[in-house]
Amino acid sequence: SAVFISLGRGDVVDEAALVAALSRGRICGAALDVFEQEPLPAESPLWRCERLLLTAHNADLTSDYFEAGWATFVANAEAAAAGRPLLTPVDKSAGY
Repeated sequence: SAVFISLGRGDVVDEAALVAALSRGRICGAALDVFEQEPLPAESPLWRCERLLLTAHNADLTSDYFEAGWATFVANAEAAAAGRPLLTPVDKSAGY
């Protein structure tokens, strides 16, 4: 009946043990927001686990979440309009 939830640091979770516990029915389910390797590789067995909720390292809702997000959006829009590098560039080769 147990459910494991991890929102902390990815390297503190033994992902292989979690996959085994889920596949053997030793725990009812799990939710992970962080992983040993980010972004989570396509070949990770976590993708194939049933009863496992995966989120994209976004469990950081704070009191200033929307204000900070909007400030970053505005700063990036201004940088793009001025031909300057973005504050938060996308690196497709790194997977994020």
